[in-house]
Amino acid sequence: MPIPKFSSFAIFGAMRSGSNLLERYINQYDGLHCHGELFNPAFIGRPNKKTLLGVSKQKRDANPKALIEAIRCDDLKNIPGFRIFREHNGSAIEHFLNDPACAKIILTRDPLESFVSLKIAKKTDQWLIQDESHRKTARIYLDTGEFEAYRQVRGDYSKSIIDQLESSNQQYFQIDFDQLSDISEINRLAKFLGSSQTREFLEQPIKRQNPGALAEKIENYQEIREAFDLPEADQTVSVRPMFKPETGTDLSRSLFCTNTPLIFLPMPSGPHGRIYRWMTQIDAAAPQHDFGIDAYAHWQTVHPSALSFTVLRHPVARAYDAFMRKIFSTSTTSFHAVREALQVRYGIFLPPPNVNPSGFRNLGYDLAAHRTAFSQFLAFIQHNLVEKTGIRNDGRWVSQSDHMDGYEKHFSIDLIAKEEGLGFSMAYLENQIGVKRVFQDINVQQMVVPFDLADIYNPEIEALTRAAYPKDYSRFAFKNWR
Repeated sequence: MPIPKFSSFAIFGAMRSGSNLLERYINQYDGLHCHGELFNPAFIGRPNKKTLLGVSKQKRDANPKALIEAIRCDDLKNIPGFRIFREHNGSAIEHFLNDPACAKIILTRDPLESFVSLKIAKKTDQWLIQDESHRKTARIYLDTGEFEAYRQVRGDYSKSIIDQLESSNQQYFQIDFDQLSDISEINRLAKFLGSSQTREFLEQPIKRQNPGALAEKIENYQEIREAFDLPEADQTVSVRPMFKPETGTDLSRSLFCTNTPLIFLPMPSGPHGRIYRWMTQIDAAAPQHDFGIDAYAHWQTVHPSALSFTVLRHPVARAYDAFMRKIFSTSTTSFHAVREALQVRYGIFLPPPNVNPSGFRNLGYDLAAHRTAFSQFLAFIQHNLVEKTGIRNDGRWVSQSDHMDGYEKHFSIDLIAKEEGLGFSMAYLENQIGVKRVFQDINVQQMVVPFDLADIYNPEIEALTRAAYPKDYSRFAFKNWR
């Protein structure tokens, strides 16, 4: 199923949510061009600009579509986009929310971080910096009543946007401020919008306005800490996000055979590579994905009696996969910002980038050090999943139980398999759909790692994993990994 072809896109965000940075990232992709705040009441696109391509503010406000049409006619090579906030033109918000040809990006950020950043920007009158040396710093007094009102308004607005999109069965792409440092997520967003380009790096022309811990920015931090049950001043501070950062939907991540009535519901950090190859083999075509509600409904009419299934991985093995691929590794698809945060804030010792495994021992990184690092990562997961770290929850270590709840909103799951019994489960599916036995229970994409999980596994790692994933162990009856 090809990705929908949109004729425009809108970033639904807020002041101090990272929309400026996201716009600059999007503009580095072929076929996309974001034009700023096209529907700001005070200007068109950029401050002090009152007209654009012959469209005045008055004409824009009367007919929001006219401005987009003028931009599209002026630049036929790029899909035009814009940033739009709650305070912008209400008729424009309604128009583009109801326009399925306009791709929607929902940009979220921890409301406390946004509020503090907004207050500092107002106090310093500095809203954007491109040179670190020009940064102005300030501390603000945070009024709890003012913040609660701000959070309520932000939350209600974001919820209303998402409710309207879901009630009208429109696709959207949700991304959080913390995910803007993950190039794989920006690549996914660009693909969702319609760009065929994949980038290995992005230029960052603007700098983060107010880096550092919240305790350094709030004068009355102790009062705020007690009011909102926040961590001590020497820890990273965050309140629960209004929405869990998530890209795409559970429906768009699902894999659909073209010719065979079969749906696979992959678990991030699970054994989906083997399933993808098997589906391609039995169907003589690669499985489809990125479905929206309409595409899924059409597929169902062709395959009314389809079977859906998922494959669970033992929580220890799954956490280790996420750790090795996204934290230990320093490839272009790794989570570099999260890795750095774990090292700086939580003291996890990891080998520096570009060091050959043969040189690990010279750095003091041996099997025991690796076991300790993975144990610390498991302890981080336990706190991260209950919103106590200030670092985003990522689907690769979010519980499989939570992923299952998401899938069950769309599918009646016919088979829940476990990786350790995958051969038997796939034989059952092959019998159900009437194909010859072709599945081979061989993980040919097994990670090449300097330390095998079996070499570092011990009762402490099992206990830490159980503490991080109590729902998975109870719901799916997982026993000890070994």
